[in-house]
Amino acid sequence: MSSDIGEQVNLTYPTCWEKMSSEDFETVCRIISGEKRSEPELLFLLLCALAKMRPDNLVRYDSEALKDNVVFRCGSHCYIISPKVIQAGCSDLSYILHDVGLAPSPFRFVDRKLYGITFGQYYEADAMIMRYHDSQDEIYLEQAATILNGHKTNMPDWRKKALIIWWNGVKQYLMEKYSYIFQVGDSYASVEKSPADILQELLSAMNSDRPQDNDKILNTELHSVLYSLNNIYRKNAHK
Repeated sequence: MSSDIGEQVNLTYPTCWEKMSSEDFETVCRIISGEKRSEPELLFLLLCALAKMRPDNLVRYDSEALKDNVVFRCGSHCYIISPKVIQAGCSDLSYILHDVGLAPSPFRFVDRKLYGITFGQYYEADAMIMRYHDSQDEIYLEQAATILNGHKTNMPDWRKKALIIWWNGVKQYLMEKYSYIFQVGDSYASVEKSPADILQELLSAMNSDRPQDNDKILNTELHSVLYSLNNIYRKNAHK
């Protein structure tokens, strides 16, 4: 995107969660977990941060301030950028406030798609995050982070927000990749089975009536287990 008056400047920023770097994701989460702001102001602040620009006169967002062309500083240079360009950029970033996608992992040693995490770690972490959604008690977010990292993890407000956003994207990704498992999971939810009951059903589908193998399954890499489970449920669905 370019300014349409005077010297041209290309504004670059991630247009979806999947294109966002870890550094950008931290920046986003710091902004949206901070001071309560209106949606237009949040989007303007996000655009400035992600495009690495700022109004030269340091005005805050409001419709009057941005009614006319505004001088923005990008690096060591200043550019005149029209309101239409700013509005288009804010619109491009509206996914941050409204859409679910696969954001970067908020933890340095945890893969974005959870490769390398065991099935047991995933299931325990997911249970903690579900407890958080039910209770809004942030202790459960801290426990989920400990499970995923294998040690107690520093959880400032921005990282708690990042964990929620990222986990929503992870769950959507897994539901699409292993759709037969989650179709079965939906049927479990309809009869209000507990997470422990659902886990036993999943383990039973894999252990060939050998419960002594459950620990081995729980300690197996997540995607290996989900791939096998998905195949089992897919074959059952087509019998």
